[in-house]
Amino acid sequence: KMLKASVQTLKVHLGFKHAKRHFDENGASSEGSMVFDYYPVEDKLEDIYTAAKANHASDFIYKPKYTDVSEDRLSYLRQVVALCKKHNARLLVFVTPLYGRLLQDIHEDENLNSQLKKFKKRVAELTAYYDFLTLNKISLDARYFGDPSHVKPATGNLILARLFDDDSVVVPDDFGVFVEKNSFHLRDSNSGKK
Repeated sequence: KMLKASVQTLKVHLGFKHAKRHFDENGASSEGSMVFDYYPVEDKLEDIYTAAKANHASDFIYKPKYTDVSEDRLSYLRQVVALCKKHNARLLVFVTPLYGRLLQDIHEDENLNSQLKKFKKRVAELTAYYDFLTLNKISLDARYFGDPSHVKPATGNLILARLFDDDSVVVPDDFGVFVEKNSFHLRDSNSGKK
């Protein structure tokens, strides 16, 4: 099957009539090349938040199952940090972004905002991390999200560019703020300010 697809792509590149391209210039099939993008390609802005709320996709805000930071999960992170230290391995920890309108609702809810700040503080007690869960240029742009709690591949690529200091990619300064171990400040936790 793969050989047949490669032959089809070769025919397209050679100019054969009626040949259908299977792989693009990046070697990806169909629309798979979007995994190589760093910026959204859509021109239209879709109101992903209103649709998600209408479909109860944001019920975790309005009917939260978790009302406190999980000690079990923090224990797992503590074990990973210790294991990396023991084996002298570089550990990159990051908190993933949410769509800005969803994050604004979290900030406006006293309980959820308190839990989010507590979570970030507890992570900073264990290790340094990159915080993408702030209001910033990327989180406020719906084109970077498939829905309010899932990023698109281009957003993931920007996260990787920040984590690995890829200077060939322009990443907004407020996207992925580095938080030093034991340096979390509650007053700065809602914005992407350094």
